Amino acid sequence: VYDVAYLGDMTVYHIKLDDGQMVRASALNASRVTEDPLTWNDRAWVSFRPDAGVVLTR
Repeated sequence: VYDVAYLGDMTVYHIKLDDGQMVRASALNASRVTEDPLTWNDRAWVSFRPDAGVVLTR
């Protein structure tokens, strides 16, 4: 986890992959406190459904 941004009802994570590429992932905050929150420098895995990805060209 490279960076974390708490935005009230959502948390945005900037994640640096092993090959150096960056991805952004967001998670809805169902409650104010989570049992095991991700934070800076944590290792994490990223997955999504094949039809859920969006490629940005600019």
